Amino acid sequence: MELFAYHNSREKICRCPLGALKTGEEAVLRLRLRGADAAHALTCLRLWADSHEILIRGEQENVDGLLYHTFRITAPALPQLIWYYFIIEVHGERRFYGGRTGEGRPSGTQPPDYQITVYEP
Repeated sequence: MELFAYHNSREKICRCPLGALKTGEEAVLRLRLRGADAAHALTCLRLWADSHEILIRGEQENVDGLLYHTFRITAPALPQLIWYYFIIEVHGERRFYGGRTGEGRPSGTQPPDYQITVYEP
């Protein structure tokens, strides 16, 4: 698979808004893909919130000439920590992308989760 992925939880293009979310607030997460197989990739955001797993399919989007897979989420109604990483599939092969904070890294197995704090204003 010739595919390179990028997500940095500290960059507004990848995670907007930055930092903690208010209960019920919407956020956008983006995973940038490049390489020969980028156009053929299917992506999911694996989100853990309200004590259960939620899978959200990515939508391809061009931002400033770069290919991103975009995910829109709504913070839970109760304050909590939510967790996420990305699942990438190309030609039947599955890869993962995650990290604790900042720039993540690809993995062949379940990666560390990014964390978002959800608070009540």
